[in-house]
Amino acid sequence: MSRRRRLITAGRPYEIVFRVRVGIPFPPNDVMNLILMSVIARVQRNFKVKVCHMIWMGNHVHIVVVVMDAEDCTAFYGEIQKQLTDIVKRLLGLDFLHMWEGTPMVAQILDAEKMLQRIAYLYANPSRAHLVDSIEHYPGVSSYKSFKEHFSGGIEDSTSETIPWIRSCKVKRLGTTSLTHEQERAISRKLIADAKQSHTLTYHPNAWMECFGIDKSQVKELNQRIETRILCSESLSRQERNTKGFKSIGIEKLKREPITKEHTPRSKGRKPFFLASCKEARMWYLHAADQFDRRCRECYLSWKRGDFSLPWPPGAFRPPMGILANAIT
Repeated sequence: MSRRRRLITAGRPYEIVFRVRVGIPFPPNDVMNLILMSVIARVQRNFKVKVCHMIWMGNHVHIVVVVMDAEDCTAFYGEIQKQLTDIVKRLLGLDFLHMWEGTPMVAQILDAEKMLQRIAYLYANPSRAHLVDSIEHYPGVSSYKSFKEHFSGGIEDSTSETIPWIRSCKVKRLGTTSLTHEQERAISRKLIADAKQSHTLTYHPNAWMECFGIDKSQVKELNQRIETRILCSESLSRQERNTKGFKSIGIEKLKREPITKEHTPRSKGRKPFFLASCKEARMWYLHAADQFDRRCRECYLSWKRGDFSLPWPPGAFRPPMGILANAIT
């Protein structure tokens, strides 16, 4: 079965997930956290999307965004992947690195109930993976602090942090892939000292609510429901560890993990292009997506015939124009 055309609609919320092919290149130590935040802040500056919620795991990331422009959204996650590939190559002293697995998942979230579920899933990830007991203790990059700060705030509330821009050309090969506390501090200080610019990393934890017509009076209630789901999931993970007789990995061991740690992710199925909690929303979106595909197909066939008058539907990623003539020199 052919892959559906990607449809990204401005003003709508999406969950973006992309993961590495093999290994765990993002241990949550100070150096990698600095690099990750630097890349996100830099790319967010150039490609404007509202980042609502985010968590970086050792081999993948979940980001919930509100799209301001369809093409900017594509550039947002594409540039993150490119910059991180360049930096990891420098850290490991490699000339080539095939780092990312396939096409990222970019799924529109169709209703508020599904959004609550996805945000809770995102923040419960470290506990469910048995890394730490709670998201409160997770040493990696996440927007959980911003979520808690604006638990009962407004729709437009945001949290901003100034992050040094770590350019890939300033990153040196690591002498060891598992860093001590002293090495973390020394490398981080050097990277910050070499940075000539800074960018602002901004989270808008409640911005997704506006997409579903939610007003300020409901913010606290909805965030409380998210928190309850997180605590419930963490409790179940804790019970599983107790039953099977093992503990979470813990902060210190996580931070000491090498960038080259071997890990092969489980086989993944097809990536969804939308997420919904009810059948009605799913059926509506599938019908709209089918219509969108048909209109794109009609435009494509028209272009093949040389007729460029048929307009492409909003949100479509048009193929490049063919060369109509050769320049005579």
